Amino acid sequence: MMIYKQNYVAGAYKRKLTKGYFQYLRYNYGSVKIDKAKGNEVIIDYALDMAYSKNKVDEYRYQHYYNKLKDYFMDFTLLEDYTDEEIYGDIHNIRQEIFDKDMKDIYGSYSLNEEYISTNKLVNLNFDDAIMNLIYSGIPNKIRYNTSVINQLELLKTKMIIAEELIFLAGNNRQLLSLLQLIVNNELLEFRDKKIVIYVKKSSIHDEATIDDYNHIMGNQSMIGSNDSIKKNTQIKIYDNTSVGMDFSKLEKEDAILFGKASSNKTLVIGLGEKHIFSLKNVSFDYFILSTVQNVVVSRYTNIYRNGSSNIPYIIGYVIKEFDCDYDFTGNERITMSLFHFNYLLNEYGINRCRELFKWGEDINNLLPIKYMNFYSTSMKRDDFPEFLIDKQQSEVDYKVAEREILYEFINNHFNGKYISCYYNADSIEKTTDDVYNHEHNKNVLVTGLLFDDNVSLKPVEAEKLNKSLISPREYFKNDIEVDIRYCCNFLYFATDNIVEAYNFTRKELPNEKINVGKIFLGYKYVNEDTNREEFFPLYNKAFIGCTKSGQVIFGRRNLQGGKIIINNEEITWDRDNVNSDNGNVNIITPYIDNQNFSQNNEDYRNFSYLYGKKRLNIVIINNKIVCVRYGEVSIPSIGVVLSVAGDYIKRLVDALGLTGINDDYYKITKPYKLNVYLEKPEDMTQGQWDDISWVYGGATLLVENGKNLVSNKEAQTESFKREGWFHPLSMQTQETQVQDWVRGPRTVVGLTRTNKFFVFVFSGRTKESCGANFNEIISILEKEVGAVDWVMNLDGGASSCLSMIYKNQLLELSYPCTSDLSSAGMIRPINSMLIMK
Repeated sequence: MMIYKQNYVAGAYKRKLTKGYFQYLRYNYGSVKIDKAKGNEVIIDYALDMAYSKNKVDEYRYQHYYNKLKDYFMDFTLLEDYTDEEIYGDIHNIRQEIFDKDMKDIYGSYSLNEEYISTNKLVNLNFDDAIMNLIYSGIPNKIRYNTSVINQLELLKTKMIIAEELIFLAGNNRQLLSLLQLIVNNELLEFRDKKIVIYVKKSSIHDEATIDDYNHIMGNQSMIGSNDSIKKNTQIKIYDNTSVGMDFSKLEKEDAILFGKASSNKTLVIGLGEKHIFSLKNVSFDYFILSTVQNVVVSRYTNIYRNGSSNIPYIIGYVIKEFDCDYDFTGNERITMSLFHFNYLLNEYGINRCRELFKWGEDINNLLPIKYMNFYSTSMKRDDFPEFLIDKQQSEVDYKVAEREILYEFINNHFNGKYISCYYNADSIEKTTDDVYNHEHNKNVLVTGLLFDDNVSLKPVEAEKLNKSLISPREYFKNDIEVDIRYCCNFLYFATDNIVEAYNFTRKELPNEKINVGKIFLGYKYVNEDTNREEFFPLYNKAFIGCTKSGQVIFGRRNLQGGKIIINNEEITWDRDNVNSDNGNVNIITPYIDNQNFSQNNEDYRNFSYLYGKKRLNIVIINNKIVCVRYGEVSIPSIGVVLSVAGDYIKRLVDALGLTGINDDYYKITKPYKLNVYLEKPEDMTQGQWDDISWVYGGATLLVENGKNLVSNKEAQTESFKREGWFHPLSMQTQETQVQDWVRGPRTVVGLTRTNKFFVFVFSGRTKESCGANFNEIISILEKEVGAVDWVMNLDGGASSCLSMIYKNQLLELSYPCTSDLSSAGMIRPINSMLIMK
């Protein structure tokens, strides 16, 4: 009997399924990160770097390993028939060859030491708690979820009672310990008198439970206590393959026969952990999977996303052999099925009916029409949204057309303005009714937008103000008390993990200047409300959007001029001649320094650094927080400024901050501090106009300024972007996708028409359904849809681009976002800031 289907692979999916997307040129698994997309050349093994910093690895083997890794990933086309899990197995072999006996020190799995054992003992747990402890072994209670939308716990209990034999695929060594404790210490009906088989790996490739772990546990009485029941009822089986997890296509004959028995109700297979979600995918028998959901690929398969949260979801899922997600869950294009949606069917129709549906290929889309209105929501109930029900259609395309038509009619019936949802041919800038789903290399762009007739209420929301690094808009609105229909889009730029990594890379020889700041807002900010005043330094000469206290929306530019900074009541002032200058005892140095020169020179921005401040005290400030202090040169930050002082100011700041020397002329701050910035108004505004400001957020790009199109062609765009600082190598270090490139991409823009009406538009891109737009194409389309425009500002784009409607606490994407490392195509991603409109 074949125990796996024809399309079985050892892992999630073969890499060739991501060809044509950024993910194809990226590898991010375990401790290894490779990024060759967008011109990058990033090769990192975090575990090795940590060991090297602690002198556990010598220089020769360190460099030798990186050379091998570089050679291995030289050509991604040679890896496209492999899964990520198989590739990690090859990396493991390279490590063994080079590091041999030191492998455990460098890449050792979580240690089952006495402290862990004493704090993770199972004592008289009931079945429900025991299963949850098994899933979350080693994970603190404070970041566990209490509920899950995929929770077949009762079915698991029933199946375990019926089964004569239980087969467990052990996850990591913590789960193995919990499982063995459960068998020994709990007289639970579901485990009593069962024959239990536990599979462990011969040797770990990526945190798998091994036979050595089992022997270690069994040889330590404090871990397991009396092991008589394990010796009596439990058999340990060892599997061995070169990829992460278990490979059912390479099992020994005896093991294949054992799993073949799982086709009956007498033997039940239970996989523990994320690795076995994909070990078991497409086997020829039913099984349970008990796992956390941490990896984004697992999120796409299950449709349960962490959305930037520190909390870790879980699943207790039952999977029938006929269920197949196919390859949709790569996340690059529209996902049509997930374990969550199968679980919905399982609860609605039962196991036998689902088996028939999948076996005979019945169109299950007809049974789940609500999913097409909000696929990525796991809380939207069909009965609560009768206005969004879709009649049964004939194809996936018909469902998507029906979704757009329903939303188009609904929004235009509830909106004082104009809602736009249409496709344009990007080459001809003409609307098209072509079937975009049939275009392999389509030139059509999905355009979604809102033109507000009345005064619009705008509310920026920052993750930092919610004590988060990222906001999940979908989660944010679930508990919102407002009842009005509202809309939201992504807002401004933030420091992603890649940007912080690039920042620290240029400071590899300056460890005291490296940062660990999380995903912070990038750009200018000025909030001037009754109980709250806050101002950040403008870093370049980039665009801003603001709102007056009377509700008027304004646009402009902001660069640094004169001002003052107060640190612990120590007031330090400067004028515009002291900005990016060597003059005076107080200078403020921004990453816009010498912009005209550096914007022309085509510098290697990935390796660019600019040292400043000899024989001066230099304080590096990012978002009004001090990240380092040194007497002597510092590297000018791409995402902050340097307060550089000489003369008496040095002693004043030493006293104000309680500076104490540490090494290489760097200082640590010993006093708590408060830092406030007060800047001169923009040159083109009166003081009265500036005093009327409620808030301003900057760091974006102007496409149209006072009616002048700045991006009519490549030459005009280049000159405008250079003036704002986008071509400065320090600015380029803050762009995951280079903003100034003359290419189509996903874009979000806001602006004002000639008649002073506010609008927001999203041009979806990077998918087969929508190619994105260039900046000049954006202006041409806007003029067709809203008429003449006075101001157009480009917000954060790429995977962040999304326009959504909020209705009955549900967020519905109106645009079609592309994939990211935290989300999937069609799904709004967690972002650092958003703009709410009503």
